[in-house]
Amino acid sequence: MSYEPTNWKSGDVVTSAKLNKLEQGVQNAVLFVTADQQTGALSKTWQEIVDAGFALLTIPSDTNTMILWLLGYESSSSSFIVTFMGSGGPVRCVASAADEYPVYSNT
Repeated sequence: MSYEPTNWKSGDVVTSAKLNKLEQGVQNAVLFVTADQQTGALSKTWQEIVDAGFALLTIPSDTNTMILWLLGYESSSSSFIVTFMGSGGPVRCVASAADEYPVYSNT
């Protein structure tokens, strides 16, 4: 089911139902990906991220949590890379196959 935007007019009342519809539309349009704090493994495979077209990556840490958006992806015979962008610059996550979970490394 595709998202049908609300045609807001001046004076319209914002209801919980309309806000929930908006939030559900965002959730359906965006692939949410997390990185394991210990291993760096992402929660989605390279192919799932590529197929989504738009993804947000959350990288938790002890000091702060980074939220990055999908910048691009590439593949070769030996590696499958997704690149996310955040305020600190690009972050590359690498997998050895399209159906594997890419790993984030901050080193």
